[in-house]
Amino acid sequence: MGNLHNRFQKFQKTIWFNIFCYFWTGFFLSWHLLQFL
Repeated sequence: MGNLHNRFQKFQKTIWFNIFCYFWTGFFLSWHLLQFL
């Protein structure tokens, strides 16, 4: 049971990490596009 819980925590961390990377990339790209305008 503990192993499953540990795996779930790692899975949650990767989901939050992916969301963070997605938003950070979107923010960075939009900022660069605004610089060119």
